[in-house]
Parts: sequence; structure tokens; C-alpha cells
Amino acid sequence: MPKGIYNHRPLTKEHRKNISKALKNSPFKIGFKKGCIPWIKGKKGVFKHTEETKKWMSESRKGKKHWAYGKTFSKEHRRKMRLARLGVIPWNKGLKGFQAGEKHPNWRGGVTKYGYSFNFNKELKELIRKRDNYECQMCGCSQEKCQEEHNEKLCVHHINYNKKNNNPDNLISLCKRCHAKTITHPELWVEYFGEVKNGFIKQDSSRN
Repeated sequence: MPKGIYNHRPLTKEHRKNISKALKNSPFKIGFKKGCIPWIKGKKGVFKHTEETKKWMSESRKGKKHWAYGKTFSKEHRRKMRLARLGVIPWNKGLKGFQAGEKHPNWRGGVTKYGYSFNFNKELKELIRKRDNYECQMCGCSQEKCQEEHNEKLCVHHINYNKKNNNPDNLISLCKRCHAKTITHPELWVEYFGEVKNGFIKQDSSRN
């Protein structure tokens, strides 16, 4: 603990000596001796809760908020917290990727909960934006203007709503505002974008 952060009376040498002496003769020693095997070793799942206990825990927490909810720490408080962590080495430092992919306990074989395939990545999205001249294919809004308004790049939309179909012909660039419109009535938008692709509908550039 860095000195000068918390106001408390420092322990004297005599005091520390007495504490050390008392601990040596105490049957309740802190920590493990070398070679000591923890009682819980090899007992995976020993603390499994019953369904009844889980239900009770859930009910007991309903309506309760975290102790820090709505609170703001002063600059002095934040300074003290920062100083208290100085020199502390994170437990996972140097272990990059040690729980990545198949190594993670929640790994489910590469399945994403959002339905997109892993081919739908940043590189593919950038290729589609470049192909569409960095313009929304509905209103003609440029990516630069989109970033100014929403602090985001152009969205890349799946025309037939099949998130696994990443054929470039099935992808189109839209601004955030126009992309939000495609949430409802998908069948109408599929027809609309088909006509946009075939050049039957021209962009509405009224926003530029």
C-alpha cells in the first residue's frame, strides 16, 4: 500500500514484533504451509447450488441495487484508488489468448449468438463500402457525414436478411438512419433493394 494515502497510525517495530510472535504460536496461521494440499482440490462443483437455493437468491436480490449505483467518486477518491493500484501486476498479464477460442469454458464450437458468420468481418464490410463509393445507397449520405452525425461508419446490410449469405451481391451500404428503417417489413425492402441494384431507383440525395 503506497504511503500517505490513508491516514492511520503506523505500527511500531515492537508492535510488529509482537504480532509476528503471536502468529507463530497461533493454531490459526494465515496461508498455507509449503506442500500443503487445499481441502477443495479435485472437488469440482462442490459448491453447486440447488434450484431452490438459486430461486431464493434470485428473489432476495430483486429490487436491490448495487452499492455504487448512482454514486460518483470525487477526484481525490479516484486519485487514491489509482495510487492504491500502482505497481499491482494483473493476474492475466502475459497470458494473452490463454482462454481464447476452444480454451474458453463458454466455447460453443464457434457459434455466434447474433447469427452472423465469421466471414462477415471488418475487411468484407470495408470492401462493400468502397464498392458503394462510401455512400448510403438509399439517401446518398456520405460516410464522412454519417460519422459526424452518428460517430459510426456506414452499416453493411444483408439484402435478403440471411445473415450467413455474405455474397457481395447480397450486401449494400446504408447509413444508420436508413438501416434502422429496414427492421420492419423485410419483404418490401428485399424488393426495394433489388430495384436499387438493377438501377430502377435513384438515390434521394436531399440530405447531402
